[in-house]
Amino acid sequence: MAFYWGTSEWSAARIQQAIGICEKLNLHKPIVEQPQYSLLCRDNFEKTLADTFSQHSYGTTIWSPIAMGLLSGKYNDGSIPEGSRFAETPYLRGFFEKFFGEKNREETTKKFVAFDALAKENGFTMPQFALGWAIANKDVSTALMGFSKVSQIDDNLGALNVLAKWSQDLEDKVEAIFKNQPDSGLNARTWKNFTPRRQVQLHKQ
Repeated sequence: MAFYWGTSEWSAARIQQAIGICEKLNLHKPIVEQPQYSLLCRDNFEKTLADTFSQHSYGTTIWSPIAMGLLSGKYNDGSIPEGSRFAETPYLRGFFEKFFGEKNREETTKKFVAFDALAKENGFTMPQFALGWAIANKDVSTALMGFSKVSQIDDNLGALNVLAKWSQDLEDKVEAIFKNQPDSGLNARTWKNFTPRRQVQLHKQ
């Protein structure tokens, strides 16, 4: 018997349907979604699922907050180091090429180097900063992290210090680097864009 259960990579429509069925049949409703979320993958989490979070207080267990290691710093020059995940797992190369393919390599490298510099300027490593950015979103309940080395555990736990230091100023600087904030949609009454839910949550800190 399950009293608490969740979904994984479900669409907002499917989650809403499941909640509706559970309410109709007096069953335990799902309470958490497991979506991908990182600085490089934002649209589903921040846009598509936003109403699910606000209407149902739905929790999340995000995966790949460092974007399969792309935000670890080891790929900042656009190459794949020997022994790295993308070197040893060929079927993931498509994800790497999405950002470091011929068309995007120069732009991605520029963004990653700038992000790395901002992290170091504030006393953190690049993966700590990327993970801290992710968990600063109040809609993130839990973050799943994968490790290939024990040393990575201590390093990534430093993201808690990033979270303690996170501010609107840092948020704005990161947004200025990546320029990939999802479209929040137009308010038909005011003819202005809605405030992105991530920003609303940050203002409540």
